[in-house]
Amino acid sequence: MSTNLKLSAPWVTYFKMVCNLLSGDPEIRMPKTITEGEDGKCSFWIESTNATKIIALSKILKNEIQMGNITITISFRCINDDFGVDLQGDVTGADYTNAFTGNPLFSKVVTEIFPGDAKVYYAVFKREIISFFNDDMTDYHANAHFIVADLVKQVINESTTVNVCTEYEEEE
Repeated sequence: MSTNLKLSAPWVTYFKMVCNLLSGDPEIRMPKTITEGEDGKCSFWIESTNATKIIALSKILKNEIQMGNITITISFRCINDDFGVDLQGDVTGADYTNAFTGNPLFSKVVTEIFPGDAKVYYAVFKREIISFFNDDMTDYHANAHFIVADLVKQVINESTTVNVCTEYEEEE
């Protein structure tokens, strides 16, 4: 019996994480695989007709990821080219609402006021597990498994000031 086994490269795993996070949103389109260049540059795109959504995603998600000598670049495309918003600035709770409304893994954004009128924003994601094939030999089907909020924390910009968490059972 001859089999051609290959382990998933970290950049392929990253692509699968983003793809599985966004795949349930009917307004989002993505390629089926990441493009791997010979020069150590990999890329994929995220596309939508909803300019507000794609702009918010471009602020929240990492646009360029360095993995050793490999660089992943994500292109954010709006089908109708309606980019009239400043892509700079802090990521807000409204950005999470704009980016993830329509995604069945997203619940809501909550604002809490703490002593001294300090506002803290929480992007709340459903209590779900994202699973996909990833050559993970610790799983008997070779799948990787992520709690949605934990996966989101791995693919967002470090500069975001919105906390990502999981919805509590009594909130559902």
